Amino acid sequence: MDYNTLMQTFVNKPYDELLALAKQAVVNVLPACKMVDEEHNGIAMLTAILLSAVAADGKLTRLEAQFLSDLTGLDADGIDKMTDMYTGKMVDVTDLLADKGGNELKAHICMLIVCLASCDESINREENAFIRQIMA
Repeated sequence: MDYNTLMQTFVNKPYDELLALAKQAVVNVLPACKMVDEEHNGIAMLTAILLSAVAADGKLTRLEAQFLSDLTGLDADGIDKMTDMYTGKMVDVTDLLADKGGNELKAHICMLIVCLASCDESINREENAFIRQIMA
């Protein structure tokens, strides 16, 4: 299966299936996040990954906001506060963790990003470029 076909399979997945995959990816990514972010028990690093995915195209769609809420348990105000924390350095930190953490961690980070990017039934050019950057 080529890359574009694979991405299309995620776009076509039901919301609940994407959410379940993302929740499992969080479980798989969180231990590495805790190792590099002991002070915040991994939450700051996980937030960086999530916000990097959202910021890939500079837009937080209604479905992406709902997905983040369902994934994190935060209400709308919490999601707003979370997205206000975004800095451009989060993309670099996410990329570095994916590169240094090995192929398995990279796969879990990519899964999380792909699920978030495709939850609104599309993966646009900017999101696609970010996914490819993390995969590289």
